[in-house]
Amino acid sequence: VTRTGRQDSAKREFLRSLNHELRTPLTVILGSATILESDVSEGNADLVDAIKDGGERLHHVLEAMMLLSELEASDPADVTGAVELGAVLREAAAEFGGSARDKALEFRVDVPEELVFAAADPRGVRQIVAQLIDNAIKFTDRGSIDLSVGKAGRHVFVRVHDTGRGIDPSVLSIAASDFRHGPHSGRISSGIGLGLARLIAERMQGKLVVTSTPDVGTRVEVRLPDASVADRDASGPIAA
Repeated sequence: VTRTGRQDSAKREFLRSLNHELRTPLTVILGSATILESDVSEGNADLVDAIKDGGERLHHVLEAMMLLSELEASDPADVTGAVELGAVLREAAAEFGGSARDKALEFRVDVPEELVFAAADPRGVRQIVAQLIDNAIKFTDRGSIDLSVGKAGRHVFVRVHDTGRGIDPSVLSIAASDFRHGPHSGRISSGIGLGLARLIAERMQGKLVVTSTPDVGTRVEVRLPDASVADRDASGPIAA
C-alpha cells in the first residue's frame, strides 16, 4: 500500500468517525426542534425555525462529505449508471417546493417531454441538485427560482436560476478552489456547499458552472456526460 493510499484510507476513516460523532447530536437537535414546533410561543417560532434550518443544512453537508469520500474511493465505472434527470428534478422540487412557497417565491420546473439521461452516480446527482436548490431558496428573498433540464452538445444539464442576492466573489473563489487544502477563515462556511457539489460533479466527469451578479441573481448549471452518447467514456471531462 502506497503512502497516498494510506493517507486516503485514513481520511475516509476520519470522515466516517466525524460523521458518526456529529450525526447523533444532530439527530437530537433536529428531533427536539420538531417537538418544540408543536408547542412554541409566537416570539420563539423564528428561533426554532433557525435551529431546524441550521441542523438540516449541516446534515446535507455531512451527507455530501461522505458521498464525496465514497466516490473518490470507487472506480467511476462501478458507480456510473443512466440517471433520468427529469425524475431527479421533480423529486427535489417536491421536497423543497414548500420552503419556496413559505417565502412567497415563484417556483417553476421545466422538464422536457424527451427523457434526459446522464451517465453518473444517482446519489451524486441527487446530492448536487438538492444542494443547488437549497442554496437558491436560502439566498432568494423575493422573485423566482427556475429549475430546468436539457441537452447541449455531448452533455446534459440541470440548471437552477434564481433572482436572489447573488454570490459574493470571495465565496465563489472558495467554491472554485480545492478548499480542503489551506484555511479560508469563516468564509468557508458559505462556499463549502457549492465546493462539495463541484467536487462531486468533477468525480462524475462533469462540471459546475456558476454565473452570479450581486442583487440580480445566480445561475448554476451542473453538466454531466450524456448517457446516450455511445463513446462517452472516451470523451473525458466536459469542456466549458
